Amino acid sequence: MILAALVGLAALAAVATGIVLVPVDARRGAAVVLALVLLLVGAGSAAPAIVRDAVVFGSAAVLLIGLLAGGRRPARGGPVIAIAVVFLVVVQTVTILNASFATLQFTRLAVLAVLALVAVSGFTARERRMLLTAFITIGVVEAGLGLVEFAVTHRPIPWGNRLYADGSEPSLRNPVLPGSLLRVSGTLGHPIPYSIVLGLAFVALIATARQRPRLLSVTIGAALSAGVLLSGSRTTLIALALALGFLLWTSDATGRAVRILIVTVGVLLGLVVFWPALGASVDRLLGSGSYTNRAGAFEAVPALLGRDPLEMLFGSGYGTDMLLYQRGLFPQNGFWIIDNQLVTTLGTEGLIGLLLVVGFLVTSFLRGDRTRRAFLLILFVTLFSFDYFGWTVVFFLLMVVLALPTARDVERPAEAERTVQNA
Repeated sequence: MILAALVGLAALAAVATGIVLVPVDARRGAAVVLALVLLLVGAGSAAPAIVRDAVVFGSAAVLLIGLLAGGRRPARGGPVIAIAVVFLVVVQTVTILNASFATLQFTRLAVLAVLALVAVSGFTARERRMLLTAFITIGVVEAGLGLVEFAVTHRPIPWGNRLYADGSEPSLRNPVLPGSLLRVSGTLGHPIPYSIVLGLAFVALIATARQRPRLLSVTIGAALSAGVLLSGSRTTLIALALALGFLLWTSDATGRAVRILIVTVGVLLGLVVFWPALGASVDRLLGSGSYTNRAGAFEAVPALLGRDPLEMLFGSGYGTDMLLYQRGLFPQNGFWIIDNQLVTTLGTEGLIGLLLVVGFLVTSFLRGDRTRRAFLLILFVTLFSFDYFGWTVVFFLLMVVLALPTARDVERPAEAERTVQNA
């Protein structure tokens, strides 16, 4: 234990030195990217508990170093950050009072969230570009690992699959591709968060397409597309289609009439070419336990709203999902996972918690630029198919996206600084 602590301190000292050597206007960005990489590698459910704990504490330390080394900067997105922090405080308070066993778990999540919100809200133009580039790079690496998993290892890299209670490994069949292919998960150990990471990378790729040769963008896009298909996440495919459609619709490169024509022709061609496969996929989806469980989750809403007023408003506390199942408030279909974050939030964080989640998502969307809005579309749609507040990496990404400054926000200080230098 002492040796591990010494190694950890030495690693943090090396990280601190590295961040300080980075230019001041890139230090927070470097810290956020490094924290994200650490979480991607070691925060997945299949990683050993000691690794998960180490990367969470390490990521928090890295973010704190980046904040201190990056100096004081004006924070942007005040209303979004305020709503998100109120949500964290309310959930933390309710969890302490009602679910003390989960207090430490949520405290770590909340600390990471606050550090991410503060760090990202003060990004410079360089740091914003750095983060978008990191999204793309991480996506390419994850897509590559997914291909290796699919073709060679047949198990997620590096930690393998999280075992069931009986010691068996999950065998998730890909509902998107034909045959009995297994879904891939990359370093995250689960197909849906893996596909979310790739979806965010795809949005960053399209949003920054003018910064690289077209052939390179097409190649990267093909790799990311392959990764999403191998993940087998239908929800992420829908979310990605909406996000890319939004980026196309809001692009300055084409006129409104041209955009309408492109979207209309694309939809018609897609229906003509893929109608048989689409019809079969819809039939499989509607008949699958995956769909019925997610759709059936909404049946729990009346019971959750009928609880004692205080619990109905504030919930039973973070991490109390199993208790809600045992009380008969969550669906009693034998599948003990909601896979619908909105319903889970209503249960564990109450109506107030749900309204705060909707509040920071809507506020960030309305105040964001087209890139942030496209990111948020990915994260919002997947709320309906995955309880990702329990996944450190995806919750961290949500906080990063919520606070991501718009291109205009970061360009104004840079222009002002150039004006002063030229005066």
